[in-house]
Amino acid sequence: MKRSKDMKDKEALSYLADLYRAHKLQLKTAEVLTFDLRGVIGAHQLIDKKQVAGKLILK
Repeated sequence: MKRSKDMKDKEALSYLADLYRAHKLQLKTAEVLTFDLRGVIGAHQLIDKKQVAGKLILK
């Protein structure tokens, strides 16, 4: 399957799942924060600043 802007949601999800199974899906982790009130507040502040390039992980 080839990526396209005309893909339906189900097709896009299938495409992403195929990439994941083939280990071709790369997600950038911006920061890992603690899974507590302090970490949630910190993550929210980072999102509000719009200076995050990647995923925020609460662990």
